[in-house]
Amino acid sequence: NDALALLHSASDAAGAAIGDGIGITFDQDNSANTVEEWGSIDHVATNITDTTEDSDLVFRVMLGGATQPALTIDASDQSVTLGQNVTDTDGVDKLRIFPLTTARGSLVLQAALSAGDTVTTITNASQAAERAYTIPDSGASASEFLLTDRTKTKWTFMIAGANGEDTDGVLTNTGGIAGGSKPTGVTSTEAAAAYCKVYDAGTTSYQNLATSQTGTNVTSNYQIFSDTKGDGDAIYFGAAVPFCEIGIDMGGTVQDYTGDAITWYYYNGTNWTTALTVFDNTDATAQDGKRSFGRDGVVNFVPPANWAAVAVDSQSAYWIKAEITTVANVGANKAVTNSVEHYVISPDGDAVQIPYKCNISEVRVSNLGATVHDQIVKFVLFNFTKGTYSLELSWAASQPTDTFTTTVLKAASAGVDCDASDVIGILITEDNGATNNPTNIMVELDVTLTD
Repeated sequence: NDALALLHSASDAAGAAIGDGIGITFDQDNSANTVEEWGSIDHVATNITDTTEDSDLVFRVMLGGATQPALTIDASDQSVTLGQNVTDTDGVDKLRIFPLTTARGSLVLQAALSAGDTVTTITNASQAAERAYTIPDSGASASEFLLTDRTKTKWTFMIAGANGEDTDGVLTNTGGIAGGSKPTGVTSTEAAAAYCKVYDAGTTSYQNLATSQTGTNVTSNYQIFSDTKGDGDAIYFGAAVPFCEIGIDMGGTVQDYTGDAITWYYYNGTNWTTALTVFDNTDATAQDGKRSFGRDGVVNFVPPANWAAVAVDSQSAYWIKAEITTVANVGANKAVTNSVEHYVISPDGDAVQIPYKCNISEVRVSNLGATVHDQIVKFVLFNFTKGTYSLELSWAASQPTDTFTTTVLKAASAGVDCDASDVIGILITEDNGATNNPTNIMVELDVTLTD
């Protein structure tokens, strides 16, 4: 005894239609052989005034022994409603959407209980162009993931001091890096063998520094240049992500010079270029990197905005190199390291860790020391985990505070990119011989959350 009925109503009674309208009902027997309505599609005319007509379309289904609205297209409310605002554990409270591939999950939008009869509205802001938004996989903390509209927030941290460039050798102080603890302040990670290469221009051959003796005219492993040095001979220092400071631990023999001889290069995506200004404390003469490897020390530099990874002897990395360009000024010594590759230096475990994925769009520094620094201080904000960094920033002399916005933070993007738990710090690149260095620095980061 199944039936399909088409009904018309002009009353205010519940049933096939509410108000003026047309309803299609679906009737069939239940287990007691009683014919009853199991569902309906009701077209409801809520306003029949000419030129201002409104109507609803209600889909009703059998839920818990009674037909209830499952889907209502409400013209007057300009909404599509799932279920109804009643107490019924058998009601409809969720929308489930499946992807186009079977057995690959689904997306459920579900209404949860609120403290009162309130409405939660999700509304998009005006979009300048087409957008696609993805809900991140937050793993075990799925109930705590951050949902924002890229809202800005501000984080503040303190630095005990920024004591200028490194002046006394490798691993003995902060090496120009501020952001870690005192007195050591840094973590020094020895590079893998494949990230330290020596090149002999005479034979156009590369060797790992650790096995440099396998090359032509090389007396020992970890020897920086060949016995018969020539213009074009070079040593390469690399890492998987950009860096800003390395430590060189020399062995018993250091390099001697009669004049300037070394030029430092980086790869700009097209060519090796000499536009790399280093502070080189292995250069005991002027620390300008023209007489490198004369003692232990650090080499730091402002990471170039167009620094690009490149393969050197089949190893892709971000590389810098020190090349002999005036061999006549290079002495006979066969300089070697202390049987180690270079160290990539970053702040230690007490450094600042970013709590969320974000983009740093503004930096404000304040000198809270008793005496304000008396010379210009230049520095780089650096993400030591991800390898993103700002341009070189200049903090004016005798100025207790200074602010740097996106226009100077980084030319290539809106700011410095960070992921959750990334370690950030500051590299002091120049202090121009300041007598009073900044101490007790407060650093404020204005960030845009990106997840």
